[in-house]
This record gives sequence, C-alpha cells and structure tokens, in this order.
Amino acid sequence: MHVTHVIFDFDGLLVDTESCYTVANQTMLRKFNREYTPELNAKIMGQKEDVAIPLLLKEVGIDGKITPTEYLAQYDALLSKMFLNCKAMPGAEKLVRHLHKKEIPMAICSGSRARTFAERREPHKDWLDLISLKVVISKYVRS
Repeated sequence: MHVTHVIFDFDGLLVDTESCYTVANQTMLRKFNREYTPELNAKIMGQKEDVAIPLLLKEVGIDGKITPTEYLAQYDALLSKMFLNCKAMPGAEKLVRHLHKKEIPMAICSGSRARTFAERREPHKDWLDLISLKVVISKYVRS
C-alpha cells in the first residue's frame, strides 16, 4: 500500500492535550466541591461547548451557581497555562518529520476552536508547521 495523504486529529494523537482538559475540569469543579468523573467526561467529550458546558453544570448540580460563560472564561484561563506544557504524543514528531521528508501531503482536522488550537500548537510549532493545512471548528487556517 502506498500512502498518498495523511489527515491527523490533533488532541490526543499529535499532542497530549486530553489530560489538560480533564485537569481543568477537575480544578473547576473542585471549587464547587464536585468531582469530575470518567463517566462525566464520557458524556461531554466530543460535544461542542455550547452543549457540553450546560450539560456538565447541570449534571453536577451547579447550573444555578455559575453560568456557562463564566465557567468557560475560567476554564480557558486554566487551559491557556496548561497548554504551554503539553507534550507531543510518542512518535508524533518523528512521524510528521518523516512524512514531510517523503513529501506526503498532511493536514490536521480538529474540532477545536481556532484560538485554543493556536495556543496548543505554539510549543510544537517547529514540527507542526510542517503540516500545511489545518482545519479547525471555527475557521480554516493555512500556514
């Protein structure tokens, strides 16, 4: 089989950001003496924010104590700090560099917001920018 093109997801495949989302939700919910469980994570994972956050707040019974907008602002502030320390997934950089050397066209397709994608990409910019096409939820980005 000959590889002609590669499309990557970003979170959890190229860069280990999944743990950041979990820690940020755990930190946020601890403020309200609530726990962020694997079951709760499974319910909201993959959902758009406008669905996930109200669902999360309702599930843990704090929907009257903080608005989705307030939650998102605090959550994003936590994530911005955490994203600076996210590690590449094992073998991801090596694979991207290899595919680039072999002139295999690559793209990233992510359900992430453009702003947070840029934050997460920054520490790994040198090798992620070898991937010429990035498609994120809120807009099309070409580098």
